[in-house]
Amino acid sequence: MEGNESDTGFSSQGSSDEILEELEQKGLKRSYPEEDDNESEEKDVSNAEKRKLKKLYKPPTAEELNHLKETQNLFHSNLFRLQIEEMLKEIQIKDKRRLQFEAWFEKFQSAVSKLKDNIHSYKIIDQEWLKNYKVKIPIPQTPYNVDGNYQFKKPSAVKVIGSYASNLLIGPKFTVDILVEIPQTFFYKEDYLNCKYHRKRALYMCEFIHQLQEFPDLIESFNFISDELDSLKPGIEITPVGKLNKHVSIFLHFCPPKDTFKLNRFSPGKNNVRVKWFFNETENKTDLFPTPFYNSTILADLIIEDNMNYLKETLLMHNNIKDGILLLKIWLKQRELDNSIGSFNGFLLCMLVCYLLQIKKINVLMSSYQIFRNVCHYLMGCDWLKNGIILCSNNDDANMPTLTEFHSHHKVVFIDITGYHNFCYAVNPCTFERIQQEAQCAIDYLNNHNINSFQVLFINKVPFYRHFDHLVTFSNGELLENIVDVYSPKSKRLNYCGVNSHLISELIINLLKRGLGNRVTNLSVKPASKIRWKINKKFKSTLTFTIGFNLDPNNYFSVIDKALEFETDSFREFWGDKSELRRFKDGSITEAVVWNGQTFSQKRLIVKEILIYLLKLKFGLEIGDFQYVANQLESYTSKNVEEDTLTVLETFDQLVKQIRDLNNLPLEIVSVQGTSPVFRYADAFPPIPQKQRKTYQKKNHGTHARINTDLKSCPPWISPINIILKMAASSKWPLDLEGIKRIRAAFNIKISESLASQCGIVSEAFPDRLELIKNGFVFHLKIVYPNEIALLKRIVDTDGLVKYKDNEKSLKLEKESIYLPKHSSTLHGLYQEHNSFGPACCLVKRWISSHLLDHFHVSEECVELLVASLYLKPQPHKPPCQPQVAFFRYHYLMATTNWNTECIILNFNDELTHEEMMDIESEFSNNRDALPPLFIATPYDKKKSVFTVNSPNSLILLRLVELSANALKIIDQQIYSQSLFSNQVLFSPCLDSYDVLIRINDDYNPKKKVSSDVNFDDDSEYRKNIPINGFDPVSLYLTELRENYSDFVLFFHDSYGGSIIAAIWKPDTLEPCEFKVPNISGRKFNEKTKMLELNKEALLEDFWHVGKDLVKKIEVKTDGVFKTLNLFKN
Repeated sequence: MEGNESDTGFSSQGSSDEILEELEQKGLKRSYPEEDDNESEEKDVSNAEKRKLKKLYKPPTAEELNHLKETQNLFHSNLFRLQIEEMLKEIQIKDKRRLQFEAWFEKFQSAVSKLKDNIHSYKIIDQEWLKNYKVKIPIPQTPYNVDGNYQFKKPSAVKVIGSYASNLLIGPKFTVDILVEIPQTFFYKEDYLNCKYHRKRALYMCEFIHQLQEFPDLIESFNFISDELDSLKPGIEITPVGKLNKHVSIFLHFCPPKDTFKLNRFSPGKNNVRVKWFFNETENKTDLFPTPFYNSTILADLIIEDNMNYLKETLLMHNNIKDGILLLKIWLKQRELDNSIGSFNGFLLCMLVCYLLQIKKINVLMSSYQIFRNVCHYLMGCDWLKNGIILCSNNDDANMPTLTEFHSHHKVVFIDITGYHNFCYAVNPCTFERIQQEAQCAIDYLNNHNINSFQVLFINKVPFYRHFDHLVTFSNGELLENIVDVYSPKSKRLNYCGVNSHLISELIINLLKRGLGNRVTNLSVKPASKIRWKINKKFKSTLTFTIGFNLDPNNYFSVIDKALEFETDSFREFWGDKSELRRFKDGSITEAVVWNGQTFSQKRLIVKEILIYLLKLKFGLEIGDFQYVANQLESYTSKNVEEDTLTVLETFDQLVKQIRDLNNLPLEIVSVQGTSPVFRYADAFPPIPQKQRKTYQKKNHGTHARINTDLKSCPPWISPINIILKMAASSKWPLDLEGIKRIRAAFNIKISESLASQCGIVSEAFPDRLELIKNGFVFHLKIVYPNEIALLKRIVDTDGLVKYKDNEKSLKLEKESIYLPKHSSTLHGLYQEHNSFGPACCLVKRWISSHLLDHFHVSEECVELLVASLYLKPQPHKPPCQPQVAFFRYHYLMATTNWNTECIILNFNDELTHEEMMDIESEFSNNRDALPPLFIATPYDKKKSVFTVNSPNSLILLRLVELSANALKIIDQQIYSQSLFSNQVLFSPCLDSYDVLIRINDDYNPKKKVSSDVNFDDDSEYRKNIPINGFDPVSLYLTELRENYSDFVLFFHDSYGGSIIAAIWKPDTLEPCEFKVPNISGRKFNEKTKMLELNKEALLEDFWHVGKDLVKKIEVKTDGVFKTLNLFKN
C-alpha cells in the first residue's frame, strides 16, 4: 500500500527490544542508568528519587509501542505524524464557539418560524413593493420580462449543512452553511423555465431579509454574496450580533425540496430556456438547444440535501477519514483552489472521498496521511474530461442520463448520488488539469525526503500570481460582453443565460492554447472569487478573469512558428497577414510566422507578443484592454543585462586564452577564474566597453589616464572586472609574507610585459594586482598563492609554539581566492540551467539597495544565494522562467522564514548526500548562537556561511524581513491592477525612520547615471589606455564615515547611484553616561546633569567637512520633519 514506508525504518515484525535499540540509536528511547558497583553512592539516593528515576526510565508501554508501529505503517514519518496532529489541533473549533453558535442558531430558527406568509400575490415583473423594503434584487434581470407570479411563504425548514454538520470545519474562524428550505408550494409546475426559478428565488431572499430585519438583536447586518461563475444563484451572508461575529461567518442557501420538480426535467440534453424569450426572436423546434449549465444551477439546489445526508452517513464515526479530508482542504486552500464552484471546493472534495470509499480505493482503517496520499494518487491518474465518475449505484431509473450524455454536454464530469447532477458543471478543464498537476507534485514531495514536505504541502501559500510566470487579466466587462455576443454561438449564450464568464474564458483559452502551443505549460484560469455587496445596492456584473501560464524552458525562446505540410491553409487562416511563405536553411519552403527576439528579455516576451497579436486579430482587443504581468519591474536593472554580460564573458574567454598562451613565464598558469558578479550573470549594471570619446581625463600619462584637477564633476563610473590567477606550485615560493608580496609584484611585471609584447594588450603592474584593458573592458588580475592563507594565520607565541588562527586578513584572502571562484563557477552553471536566475538576482539586488541597504549591510553573494534557493528548492512551485516571478517569491521566502530556527542548504549539482544535509542541520541546531543570523550552507561551504558571516547582522536581517513583508502585502493587494507598476511604490524607500539625511551632489556621484546606456558611434574604437576605474567618491566618503563614526551612527545608502546617505543615531549612544575617559569621544559635558551627552552638532559638522563639495546639504529630523540647517548649505 502507498505510504506505508517510514523514515524511522522500524520493522513491524521486530520485537520490542529491537524497536528500543532503534530508538536509542536515534536518540528517542528513554535512557537506562548505567550500573554502578559503588553501593555507597546508591545509598545516598533517597527513596523518592529512586521512584522518580524508576518512573522516568521505565520501558515503553504496550500503548506506546503500538503507537510507534502505527506511525511506521500509517504515516510518512514520526515527525510528519506529530506535525499533522498538531496542525489538526490548531484548526479545531473551540467548544465555546460551537455552544455560542448553537445558542444563536436556536434563536435564528425561532425567528424564522415567526416569519409571515404574504397574503398578496405579485407578477414577477411587478417589483414596486421592493422599493419600500430598501432591498435590491440580487441577480441580473435580462431579459426583464418573465411570466409568472410571486407570493412569499415562510420557510418550511432551516437546517445546518456543509462542513459544520459533518464536523469538517477549518478554524479558528469558520463559516457555517445554513439551508433555508423554500416551501414546495412556493413554486409552480413550470417555474424551471426561462429563469423564473432564479427570479422568484431572488425575490424570496429579499422578502426573507426584510422580515428578519425585525430581529436586530439577532442579526447585525446582511450582505448578498455570489459566485462570479454563477451570478444567477446568490446567497445571503449574515453577521450575527455579539462576540460571535468575530469568529463565525454565516451563509444562507435557499433551496426547495427535491420533489419540487422532476429531476429528469434537468437532464443535460434538455432545453429549459427558450430562444423566443431570451433573444426575443421567433422560435423553431430546431432552436431547442440543450441547456446543461442552466439545468445544473437548479439541480444543485434540488439535490443538495440528498448528497449531504449521504456524506454524513458515509463519514459517520470515521474520524481518520475526516482528518484526511481536512488535510486535503488545507492543501487546496493554500493553493486558492477551494473558493468557488469553478474550483475544487470542500463539498466536491468530500464527495470524491466518498466515491473512493465506495470503490475501495481507500478504507476506513487508513490514517489521515494515507487518505491524503491515496486521494492525490487517484487525482493524478484519473481523467474526468474523458472518463467521468458517478456516485449513484441505482441503475433502475430509465430516465437517468448516461455518462456518455453527460460528457457530450459537460467538460468535466462527476455525477452525484441521484445520478442527475454533475458536481463539476462549472469547473474549467484548465482548473481540473492544474489540480491533477498539484496532486502529482504532492506525491513527488512526499517521496522526496530532502525537502520538508509538510511545510510545502500545508503551510506555504501558493497564490495564483506567484505560481505562474505570466499573467493576463481581463477586467473590461462591457468589452468582454461584446466579444461574447459576437463570437459565441447562440446555443452557448442560451445555455449560460447571461453568465458569460465561462464563455469568454473558453474563447480566449482556446485561442491561446493554439497560438502559444508548446511555448507554455500549465495554462490555467484563476479561480473565481466571491462577490459581496450591500443589500441596498444594485447587483453589478463583474466580468473579469485572469489567465496564468508558465513558460516551457525548452521551447519559449523559439522565434519561428512553422506550418506543417498538411495544415498550410489553416495555418495561414489562423495567423492572418503575419504568416509568410519562407525558405529555410534546410531547403524547405513553408508558411511561417517570425517574432521579435533579439535579446533574452525579448525572447521571454515572445508569448506576450503572440498573445497581443492574436487578441487584436481575432477579437479586436487593444493592449490597453487587458493587463499583462510579466516584466514590468525589470526596467529597474540594465536594459540588456544578459547581452552585456555575455560581451564581458566573451572578452574574458579571449583574455584567458591569451594569458594561457603566454611564453617565458617562470611558472605555469593553473587557472584563471572570474570573481566579479558579472561572471554569475548577477551584476545589475554590467560593465560596458569603453570607447574613444572626449573624457574627463588628461592624456599622455602612459598606460593610465589621470583625473583633471579642475573638473567640476567626476569621471563616469567604470566597474573593474576582477580575476583570480593561480600559478603552479613550486618549492621556490618564499615562506614569508613579504617574500610572497615581492614575487607577486615580479609576476605582475612579467605578465604585463608579456601581454604587451605577445598580445599588444595595454596593462600596468601594481604590487598587489595587474590592471589591463581589452576590448574596452578593464580587468584587475590578482595572483594568489594558496599557502599565503596559512602564513597569514600563523602565530608564534612567546614559547615559540606555532599556532594557526583565523584573522581578518586570512579570512578575506580565503574568501577571495577559494570561496568566490567556486561561488562564481557554481552560479554560472545554475544560470546555464535556469537563465532567469541572473536577471532575478539583479532585480532583487536593485530592490534591496533601493531601500538603502547597500552591499555593506547585505553582501551581493548573500543575495545571490538566497535567489539561488528559489531555483534549487522551488517547492511548491516549479523553478521560475521569468525574473519578476522570482522577485515575488523572494519576498515570500524572506517574510515567512523563521531565520532563527531555519537555515538554507543549497545542494548544487546534488553534491551533498542526505546524511551530509542532516549533519548540517544538526550542526546548525546545536551551535545556533555561534552562527550568523542568516545561515546558508553549500557543498563548498558547509559550516562557515562565509558570505553571511559579517552581514546581514540580526538588525539588518529583521529590516529585510519587514521590508519584504510590506512589499508582499502591496503585491498581494495590487498585482491585478496597474497601480502596482504605474509608480515606484516597491522601489521607493521610506525616509521617515531615519534621523539624518546627507544629500549628495549629483556631479560627484558617478553611479547616478549607471543605468543609462552610453551610445557610441558604430565606427568608434575601443580605448587604448586604461581609464579611471573603480573610482566612486560617494563610496569612499561612506567608507570613511563608517570607519570613524560607526560607534554612534548607522549609515544607509543605495549602492546603485543613490543620492542620499541616511543615518540613524544608535539608541545606546543617546543615553547620558558618566564622565569617564572611555566615554569622551563624540560627546560633550552637560553642566546641569554633570553627564556626557552625544554631541550631535559636532558629529554633523564632521560629516559636512569630511564630504566637502561632495555633500550638497544635510537634513536633520526635528519634530518629525526634516529641516536643513543653515550651516550645511552650499
